[in-house]
Amino acid sequence: MVKLLAQPKLKGVVQMGPGVRVQVQGLQNNQELNGQTGHLLQFDPAKLRWGVELEGGKQVLLKMGNLIPLGDVAPATTDELTGQPKPADAPVACDSAVPETVITPADVDKMVAEFAVDRSAGSGSRAACEKDCPPEDAAVPALDGEGADDNWPVLPTSAETQEKIRSGCWWDGGSAAKRFTEQLRANDPSLVSVVLVPPKRFNDEDAIEICDALEGNEFCRELVASGHSLSSASCERIAAALRSSKSLEVLSVGDSQLGALGSLIFDGLGGNLSLTSLDLEQKGLTAGALCALAEALASRHRLGAPALKSLSLSRNKCLGEALSQLVAAPPPAQLKLCDCALGASHGKLLGEWVARGVEDLDLRDNSGLGGDGLEQMTGVWKDKKSLLPLSSLSLRVLRLDGCAVGDDGLEAVAEACGGGLPLEELFVERCEITLSGCQLLVDSLRGRRLQTLSARANVIGDEGCTLLGHCAEKLDLSSTSLSGQVLPTLGEQPLVALELFSNPSLGPSVGNWCSSLKPSHWQRLDYFDLSGCCLKDEGFTCVCNTLLEQPDLMPSLTFLCMGANDVKDDDAACELVERLGASRAGRLRVVWQNT
Repeated sequence: MVKLLAQPKLKGVVQMGPGVRVQVQGLQNNQELNGQTGHLLQFDPAKLRWGVELEGGKQVLLKMGNLIPLGDVAPATTDELTGQPKPADAPVACDSAVPETVITPADVDKMVAEFAVDRSAGSGSRAACEKDCPPEDAAVPALDGEGADDNWPVLPTSAETQEKIRSGCWWDGGSAAKRFTEQLRANDPSLVSVVLVPPKRFNDEDAIEICDALEGNEFCRELVASGHSLSSASCERIAAALRSSKSLEVLSVGDSQLGALGSLIFDGLGGNLSLTSLDLEQKGLTAGALCALAEALASRHRLGAPALKSLSLSRNKCLGEALSQLVAAPPPAQLKLCDCALGASHGKLLGEWVARGVEDLDLRDNSGLGGDGLEQMTGVWKDKKSLLPLSSLSLRVLRLDGCAVGDDGLEAVAEACGGGLPLEELFVERCEITLSGCQLLVDSLRGRRLQTLSARANVIGDEGCTLLGHCAEKLDLSSTSLSGQVLPTLGEQPLVALELFSNPSLGPSVGNWCSSLKPSHWQRLDYFDLSGCCLKDEGFTCVCNTLLEQPDLMPSLTFLCMGANDVKDDDAACELVERLGASRAGRLRVVWQNT
């Protein structure tokens, strides 16, 4: 065990440990603290400083040379290991049977100097990260507020400080906020984005200073400080900044505990004309706060502000309770409602929201929605067909991954597409779709192709994959239990991108399906993903050699992924990849290393 001892001009040895009273001396940057007294908290081995709580309650970190011990001289004691009396000038043991190493103030100063040399000799990235460390004689504010227990000065890699690291409150965690504040106040045109996500700090003081500086700034477009707990004072200050800002376009603040306090921020949002993107994902918003958001969006509209381009309300479980109010507000072009506990009963309101002008709707992981919810949603569009043709809807992208829509839900979407819905991208991953659903989609599209279709993780086999090959230009058939026998058929389709990740049966049969690939097919294919398909060394070599030997096979290919196939990373494989790239005039990028 390491025991740090002070050696002032006193007889004997004074023990430095938690609780010992000390007096501050010799500070150059914080001279107002010189002469103040307090008591020691804990020693931080990473910074080589003592935590000190001054009599006024302020906590600081100071090096040992800036502290004068005021405690009594430690008396002689009995050695805990031998049972023999210690000399009167021996240091006092602090714990049980662990040998001690005595470190004097001179030793600590030497360690500080060596630590500084090691730091300056480190990598460029590390030096950049630590360039804002305070000078050795600086008084560094300690952690305030929640979590400021007696054990706060510990190594930043220890389990006890993970929460503090995430909150950005390590010793120099506030330096980023201070730098941003200075740049904002200087109206620096190069600063267009302020990002203070953990581990960077964003506390009440930071929020006030950043918002003060934003009000006079003409260039900053983004404030991203999500992941930090906000007080009511911080929320009110952010609201005031929103009312006055004419440049801010992107806002993301708060954490999962924001809850009802969100209403305070939305009060300012109602008077803002510049914001185009609002990220409120996983903010624990209450139904009341969500209703306040709806009113703020309506207020902006009345003031002449354009509708938001992007609004994320994902992972707010109370969304369904305020859905009717939100639907009545001006719709964003992109709407993210992932994992919001939405069910079939919300389908009609979702349909109305889309009908008002949503272009990109993300409903992923609302497992309660199901096929019934999709039927309710698309039914709204059909009911309004005489007044609002499906072709006039703005919806272009629909993400339904993990919504358990099944064949019935896919049929509802397919019928809408067949009726004129201008959908371009459809994602139905993990949706329990079968061969029947694939056939329904083909029949409804009637030869029309989507730009993108992802049916990942639906067990549809070769027949289902063959059908979906008729439905899109960019096709994701990952984890669909297909075999190599379907590849020649897929090659007949004008595919631009094909993802076959995690179809392990492709590996053992690679020799057969590679030899069946025809140069007259695959003419438009630009992106090909065979990662995680158990190709191994033999399959990897086979695919590369097939493309080398047939330069007119897949002539448009620019990206080939064969990672996670247990391929040996050796010179022969590297040379093969280089030859393949060179044979395609350097246009083809091959990703294959398992790392």
